[in-house]
Amino acid sequence: MVFLDSDDLITQDKLRLQIPIMEQDPDIGAVYSRWQLTDLAGGIIAEDGRDVTNNILPMLLCTNIAPFHSFTFRTEYLRAIGGFDEDLSTCADWDVLIRLALCQYKFRFLDEVTAIYRMHSDNMSHNHTLTIAESKRLID
Repeated sequence: MVFLDSDDLITQDKLRLQIPIMEQDPDIGAVYSRWQLTDLAGGIIAEDGRDVTNNILPMLLCTNIAPFHSFTFRTEYLRAIGGFDEDLSTCADWDVLIRLALCQYKFRFLDEVTAIYRMHSDNMSHNHTLTIAESKRLID
């Protein structure tokens, strides 16, 4: 399962690259990748992403490791953790990742860009007050 906001993009080969990784091991709950940060015109601002799978839970307790649409999830594991916390908005994706890691589902990293996060003034991440409040609640 992949989630995609209307203002972001995924590459055409995302599923072709990530699904075989999941098929290698039934304990893999999510595969994530590198991503590009672009402006609305498609100009690349930055490229990021690194493999933190050997230290996933401590990393997730410090920060959200990647845009949510860089992940492909095993649907039954999302259901097993109860899906999204509907009381969260800006941190609901981060919460899902933490709960998957707490259940000891494995994460794998693909060292290729499969997600494009488009920056603009309406991104929810620009609401710093809400993001800080939800981040604190999530960590608590």
